[in-house]
Parts: sequence; C-alpha cells; structure tokens
Amino acid sequence: MERKVDQLPREAPQFAEEVWMRHWSKLTTYPEPANIAVVQEFYANARVYSEEEEPFMSYVRGKRVLFDVVIINSFLNNQWPEDSVRCQYVPSGHFQRNKQGQPLHIRRSFLTLVCKYWVAFIHASLSPCSHVSDLTTSRVVLLFFILQGKQINVGRLIAQEINDCAHSTNAKSPLGHPSLITHLCKLVGVDSSTPPFERPRKMIDRSYYMQYCLLDEEGLPIPSPQPPRPHRCPQSALPDLPDQPDPYHMFDMKLALIDAKLEAVNRIGLAQAKMMRQRQVITQISSTQRI
Repeated sequence: MERKVDQLPREAPQFAEEVWMRHWSKLTTYPEPANIAVVQEFYANARVYSEEEEPFMSYVRGKRVLFDVVIINSFLNNQWPEDSVRCQYVPSGHFQRNKQGQPLHIRRSFLTLVCKYWVAFIHASLSPCSHVSDLTTSRVVLLFFILQGKQINVGRLIAQEINDCAHSTNAKSPLGHPSLITHLCKLVGVDSSTPPFERPRKMIDRSYYMQYCLLDEEGLPIPSPQPPRPHRCPQSALPDLPDQPDPYHMFDMKLALIDAKLEAVNRIGLAQAKMMRQRQVITQISSTQRI
C-alpha cells in the first residue's frame, strides 16, 4: 500500500527540490486508509473482456469510476501537457543476474544516499511494493529518469499499473494503489465510510532516512555485486554452421549497455550526495558565525 513521504528539505534538499519542480507534492501526502471492500469491487469490475469495452474504467456500487491518465494526473495535481512526447527508455543498471546471465534487480544497499531515498519514494507512491530491499528493472528505469531530470507521466504510469493488476492471472498478487482507488471512488460519490479499512504503513520520514539511507555513506565502501557462479554443462560436438551474427555476442553488448547506464546513475547519485554534504557544512558554518 502507498505511504506518506516527508520531503526532508534540510536532510535531502535535492529530493525536496525535485519533488517541488515536478509538482509531486500531493504524491507524498495523499495516502489515507483504504476501504478494502471498495478496492476489491473496483478491481473485480476493472477487467476488460472485449475490445468493445471501455479501458481504464470500472464500476463500484453502481458508480462509474475512471482511472485513466487524465483523471489520475488531475487528482495528483500533476501537470502534463498534451503535446509532450511519451518517453521511450532502455532498461539500465548494474543488476544481480540469474543463472543465464539475465538482469533481475539491483540491491538497494548498493545505491547512494539520495538514490536510496528516491527508491523509498518510488516504492511508497509511484510503484508501491512490499519487497523494498531490491529494485526491479522497471523501477531502475524510473529512478534513472528521475535522476536525469527527464519527464515522467505519473498518471500514465499509475493507470497502467492498476490496469495490469486488474488483468493479472495471479490470484495472490496484492491489489495495487488501494488508497488512490478509494480517493477516486469518493470523487464520483461512492460511500467508502464503512469498514474494513487498510491503513497506510508508517510515514517515510527523517528517522527512516537516518536508519536506512545514511548507512555506508560516510567513508564506508559499498561492496560490489558478486558475479553469478558459472554452471558447467556437458559439452557436445556441434556441426559447423555458416558465418552469422553471434546471438551471445549481441546479448553481451546489451548487458554492457545496461552496466554503463547504472554507472551513470551511480555518478549522479554520488555528485548529489557530495553537494548535499557541502551544503550542510556551509549551513553549519553560517549558523556558527551568526552565534
């Protein structure tokens, strides 16, 4: 479920400034108790079974509830001009890999201070997730775009997540964005005052920042990811094949591109962390001089 996030203007000024510039302030404050029955009915009626049905729409207690990009952006006060080009991005990052060498996720402990807090924000508001120790490929793309200052259509992102959840074949998967859905249902007149409710988890604030983001930041080296163990298979004689592009070589090139992208994310995060520490030192010196 979504969580409120403190913007921490003193401890993490870069984070607070970016949230303000992107008009994401409501994303950090809107989560409230979600009505479980309302959310369950919403998802039960949000599945589309034919092309004739309207997408990104559900019914709750006889009320028509839209959850498209325009509705969500409007609720979040997120400005997204109609003529903006939709971003096309390439997965990036230095991932932990499976036995076949395919990228899976990034461990949160390998990220810098500012990146860790952005990850907490992503898991709390943009793409809620209960498993927060790792960063999946899709969320790495989101983090990379935030650090690069690129445009992100939050309404489209959340609407697509809700739609994917409604069409999921996994009956045990959690129902995403329950607080937002409860808000959208209230806007069209659905009575959501009857329990049971699901309450947001504890707010991500300064204590979270101090406990989970400042680790390994003051001169302590962060260990690099361990490469996967090679799995040896019995070799068999292969017939000679005509010269053609090597698919394994192409795959290695793609992985190299992925590694380079995460290095860029790391450099940005380190630079932001250095700037933040310099600002704190200057602030402390100024306070001392005033005294």
